[in-house]
Amino acid sequence: MKEQYIPALIAFVRQWPEDGWDQDAGPHGKAICSGCRCFLPVVYDSMLQWCADCYPHAAPMSEDTQPSDWLARRREQVRDYEWATS
Repeated sequence: MKEQYIPALIAFVRQWPEDGWDQDAGPHGKAICSGCRCFLPVVYDSMLQWCADCYPHAAPMSEDTQPSDWLARRREQVRDYEWATS
């Protein structure tokens, strides 16, 4: 289901980029995943936010230059957004 839902969600959001942003992680980098709707550590990509389980389905549609591996991307975003690691 995720392998169909996530690419469709990204395509839908990209139609209205000015309204599609759903990136609201808290100070520890946790938020509701755009794919499974669980509150977990996330990474931002494709105007949405993804947990480690959902990100592999979103990564192929990425248009940025950040790592496509969830853990590497998470490390960069923890640094960039100054998310607490504890």
